[in-house]
Amino acid sequence: LPEDPEALDRVAALHGMESGGALLEAVRPHVERVGRIYDELADEDNASRLPQGAGLEARLSDAGFADVHNAQHLIEKWRSGRYPALRTGAARAALEDALPGLIDAFASAPEPAAAMARVDTLLSRLPSAINFFRLLEAQPALARLLSMILSHAPTLAEALARRAELLDGLIDASALDPMPSTDVLADEMGRREPGSDYQWLLDHVRRIVGERRFALGAQIVAGVSDPLEVSAGYARVAEAAIGVLAAATVAEFQKDHGSVPGSELVVLALGRLGGKALTHASDLDLIYLFTGDYSAESDGKKPLGAVTYYNRLGQRLSAALSVPTAAGPLYEVDT
Repeated sequence: LPEDPEALDRVAALHGMESGGALLEAVRPHVERVGRIYDELADEDNASRLPQGAGLEARLSDAGFADVHNAQHLIEKWRSGRYPALRTGAARAALEDALPGLIDAFASAPEPAAAMARVDTLLSRLPSAINFFRLLEAQPALARLLSMILSHAPTLAEALARRAELLDGLIDASALDPMPSTDVLADEMGRREPGSDYQWLLDHVRRIVGERRFALGAQIVAGVSDPLEVSAGYARVAEAAIGVLAAATVAEFQKDHGSVPGSELVVLALGRLGGKALTHASDLDLIYLFTGDYSAESDGKKPLGAVTYYNRLGQRLSAALSVPTAAGPLYEVDT
């Protein structure tokens, strides 16, 4: 019903009534009866949800938040539906269901205020938050791990803000197991869908590397793995990505320029990658070499001298390893 009195009078006239006030009095008993029924259902359904106003302030204080005002402000902002991810009723319902567990998880985190602020950043970037909150509601241990990540690991928090689905990978307990061998990782990265092209592979490798690196970072934060083993795992992931993308880049380059007879590209890793001790933030220190006769020429439809051939091929490989795509960035490469 319209709030404007004149408009309400017109609606009442359509019903054959003399005024908007008479119409409101006619529907009031029905509205109040439905309201009582709904409130009974809602009270039963929302018994475990966070209260509003002063009740929320008391709940946060009881949970142990040092900065109750800031936490309350953020929760009220989320509830207002200010962000696109929280504008639907379903999204806000999922938020309400997940909030009690999130509050308990964040309250026990080393830096609750930092964790809450990073959740706020995450929500501001998500297109939809329904699955995110449903996942946290169903997995309390995951909510606790998330609070640790958001408190201690800004790099992981930033990755999560770009790709919230990274959290899905932590549902499986095997995500906290040691990283498999380079061959197994390369097989996973190199598995193509029928009809897929080079660009699809670039995105595919970036998605898998992102998931694997996020899982390794979570192992460090959760304290479930030896940091030296995690460091070696980071190196295996990078080595597999280099192998898969190098093979694909060479094949793509050969379509126009063929190959240099008796010659091949060699990728030499130095620094942390060369020592199999990579970290989450490490770049890749690489040297590109080629074997064979430097004065030879490629045999493709657009032949190139060997030096020019491998200079351009090295640039293509560096781009494959570093240029952001729709799936995000991969590595910084120092050649």
